Amino acid sequence: MSTFNLNYGTIIWVLESTSILLGGEWPDPIPDVDQFVKKGKRSIPHAYFEDPILLAVEVQERLIRCGFDGYLVEERYIKGISIEDIAEKRHLWITRVRNGIHRALLYMEGVNRKKLSYREWKFENKNKREVRNGH
Repeated sequence: MSTFNLNYGTIIWVLESTSILLGGEWPDPIPDVDQFVKKGKRSIPHAYFEDPILLAVEVQERLIRCGFDGYLVEERYIKGISIEDIAEKRHLWITRVRNGIHRALLYMEGVNRKKLSYREWKFENKNKREVRNGH
């Protein structure tokens, strides 16, 4: 199985292309697949349609780990709902929606997501920000 090394922009691209990827196809235009599919130990040969499906499932699993903020990401990038409409629908401040989406995407791209739950990661990063800001 492939291992995916995803950055912020690639995660958004995957989310916006989820339905196509889950169908085993690569959408057009496609970023350079080799940039985010790491070839680790000798991988087992597999069918051409497996990588797009595995990529979509990997991002979906990362999304689930983000709890409510992951749901906000899903509404924004999979369902295509604007941040303002999400805020109105959920009775949230626009900044809460925007920050929740941003935090979830940062967690989804990070290496510490395997070591820390989303809640632990948010707490750790909040403490780092407070130290940097002198609080």
